[in-house]
Amino acid sequence: MLIDEMKKVLANTFMFYYKAHAAHWNVEGMLFASLHQFFGTLYEDLHDAVDPIAEHLRALGVMAPVSLGSLLELSEIEEDTAVYEPREMIARLVAANDLVRASLHRARTDAETASEFGVVNFLEDRLDQHDKMAWILRSHLRRSEEHTSELQSHSDLVCRLLLEK
Repeated sequence: MLIDEMKKVLANTFMFYYKAHAAHWNVEGMLFASLHQFFGTLYEDLHDAVDPIAEHLRALGVMAPVSLGSLLELSEIEEDTAVYEPREMIARLVAANDLVRASLHRARTDAETASEFGVVNFLEDRLDQHDKMAWILRSHLRRSEEHTSELQSHSDLVCRLLLEK
């Protein structure tokens, strides 16, 4: 049902927003500056999406969830309970984005069935944005793997040089 799926879209988007914001606050390490900026851009986009989702629910004739507890109950995204290393933060954001995308697809199908074409258009725009997020997040993971590999190669070289002496 469209309303139930839209509530999940709202809850999932809010949880994804909060994960991205927490990553922005807590990221550390050699890639701090670029990841801090990237996480900031990500959470700002997600924050800006929350209100229109809630407004679409209101236009469909229902109230938006009013408590964080209700959003947690509706969300398919698990709440983080620890601060993670940057690579794990990104992996968790990839997983959260995948869940948001799935809920957007379900809601879009339900909106089309209900002939709610304004909602369909809005959801398609959000899907485009989340597809781009998926690409960028996964690219960060690959970049992180390459960076780790480069550091390991450098470390191996230093160890070999030290052992040769």
